[in-house]
Amino acid sequence: MDKKLRERLVGSIVLISLAVIFLPELLKPPEKFSTTNVDSNIPPTPVIRDLPAPSEPIPVILKVPTGDVREGDRGKESPSDEEAIVGGTEHRSLDIPTDLRGWVVQVGTFAEEPNALRLRDELRASGYATYVEEVQGRGRTLYRVRVGPELEKSRAESALARIRDQFGLEPHLQRHP
Repeated sequence: MDKKLRERLVGSIVLISLAVIFLPELLKPPEKFSTTNVDSNIPPTPVIRDLPAPSEPIPVILKVPTGDVREGDRGKESPSDEEAIVGGTEHRSLDIPTDLRGWVVQVGTFAEEPNALRLRDELRASGYATYVEEVQGRGRTLYRVRVGPELEKSRAESALARIRDQFGLEPHLQRHP
């Protein structure tokens, strides 16, 4: 049998087989779905009631410590606790420092991010709050691995000593931010 004739016969058989398989599905009319016997897990629509608006604001009393908040405020006399009414007519401004700075332990600086992430994961597995900071320096990206921040320098120094002993690294202390 000629090769071209054989290829044509095989092609014709394949096309006829596909038509026999798929044409009945394509020509069948679409099924109509019944919605009468459908079980559902959807809960019923909740009933929402309107609440009456309050006639006057309700005062909330907060205990606000007013002792030594900043180093520069030491020596000023003030009661240990004062009441502040929020939402009513009386209130006072809180003297909260906005210049809080902490301490971080910089464990290492890497040129490649996967190396920094690997060390970060090792430190996290040992229980340290660790993050990677991306910085631009000398025309390239560097990745700093840092532990912290801590508000107290003594806690950061303690973490530095533990990291030095546990991992054999030479970390150093830095101000944050």
